[in-house]
Amino acid sequence: MQTKYVVWAAALLVAGPLQAHHSAAMFDTATPIVVKGVIAEVHFANPHSEIFIDVVGTDGQRVRWAVENSGTLAMTRDRGFDETTLQVGDPIEVCGYAPKRPYGTAEELTDRGIAVPGPWWGSWDRVMTGRLLILKGGPALDWSHYGPLQACQSLLESQ
Repeated sequence: MQTKYVVWAAALLVAGPLQAHHSAAMFDTATPIVVKGVIAEVHFANPHSEIFIDVVGTDGQRVRWAVENSGTLAMTRDRGFDETTLQVGDPIEVCGYAPKRPYGTAEELTDRGIAVPGPWWGSWDRVMTGRLLILKGGPALDWSHYGPLQACQSLLESQ
């Protein structure tokens, strides 16, 4: 009987950190979106690397997108991404998926008591996971594995 309580207590202790991390389930993987802009920042870090993209709208206003990676730093490097493949100032097009519920900005999350992972996240207006990147050197797959690749490929072909 006591073992049952130990297992239950251990599950509670682990659940908090697990809840802070996420999976593809948090993204709307049925609806791909495309963001085109210029790379403003790149942060190679664990648990996920980020690309920050500045998009200037028709109204002249800048919107900064955080494009999340789904793998560890080692996995990202194994897939061919490093400081030479993603350069600040380069044009970029990203097809990926937005969260099912709004993230908010880093400041809004902090104000709501939600821990923002490390200073490498920087500041953003919107966030997405980037499934397919179009870089100046051509398409790059697997920045993130969240969401169906075929949906992004079809969307980009139709544009």
